[in-house]
Amino acid sequence: MEHVNNTALHLAEGRAPAKRPVIVEGAPMMVNGKRRWVTYEALDYDADDFDQVGAAIAQAGLERTSAWADRCRT
Repeated sequence: MEHVNNTALHLAEGRAPAKRPVIVEGAPMMVNGKRRWVTYEALDYDADDFDQVGAAIAQAGLERTSAWADRCRT
């Protein structure tokens, strides 16, 4: 199973002390009762190495799985 959607790795990436690039994203939001497109700054996450990191975690015996949503990793 791929680790690209592994929330724990995304959380760790966001909390890491390293500087991360910031990008501008947008989403529809309700503002004063009206739907508006709002832009905001977000971290530019990079999951390219998540499969390698996830494999190392599994090999070290630290991976836990669950039957929820087919299979979850923590």
